Amino acid sequence: MQSRDEIRLDVEVIAEKRPAGSESIFATPTPQVEQAFDQIMDEVDIPDYAKAKLKPLFVKAHRSGNPRREVEAIEAVLSDVEWGEAYFGTWKKCFEADEVYPHMWRTRGKALVSDIPQPASTIEEAVAYLRVVDMRQLAVELGIMPDTGRPKKRSEFIALLSATGKTKEIVDAAMPAYLDALNKWRRDREAGKSALLAHTLTMRTYALRDHYKRERLTGVQKLRALDSDCPVERQYAAKFMTGEIDGIPPFFPGDRTSLIVEFEDEI
Repeated sequence: MQSRDEIRLDVEVIAEKRPAGSESIFATPTPQVEQAFDQIMDEVDIPDYAKAKLKPLFVKAHRSGNPRREVEAIEAVLSDVEWGEAYFGTWKKCFEADEVYPHMWRTRGKALVSDIPQPASTIEEAVAYLRVVDMRQLAVELGIMPDTGRPKKRSEFIALLSATGKTKEIVDAAMPAYLDALNKWRRDREAGKSALLAHTLTMRTYALRDHYKRERLTGVQKLRALDSDCPVERQYAAKFMTGEIDGIPPFFPGDRTSLIVEFEDEI
């Protein structure tokens, strides 16, 4: 059952004057969104001019209540900016050391986990970039397609090309596919960074909002981290509960940890 203080806070949020324009009636106060932005972005390697440009756009996007607008604001400002390599790279090393990645790194940030594609230098590496239709055409161009018993399966085409010893020709043929893979990896990486950053900023905003609400509640409070299906999130939540780390979530980029308040004098 909610305490009177909690009920009063809920009423105050609902009764808050509706923000102008397209902002949500339940929007977190602007100062708290700005504070969350400053806290998180202080850890991210990003040019100052880009950070200054992004801040008002992200605040507006967050207060609209549409998560997609948050990502769009980040992508609009940072699409041509080099940013976040040290930030995400440092955390990647931490997760690699534990041999497990957080939920959002495995879903929204897959390209942050995978290594950059490398150009082929051997036939074995080259055929990995080629489709069956590409290998069929290449076999015709190289004049190695047999008149009878033509290969049909991928493994058969790989064996046919590997037997030629024509490394340069096959590696050169794989170059366009390699460049496509490289460009896709880069696009996916930027999209992953933007998605994880937007999530991290939003979670810190909500954590600050809840923090200031708790300060206005009466009674002896104890914070508890909600359980998670992600082993990394459980690990960091446990560290928080034992006092090994402090502060408020998110504890790492993409962290979904939420805290709830318990009253020690509740019956």
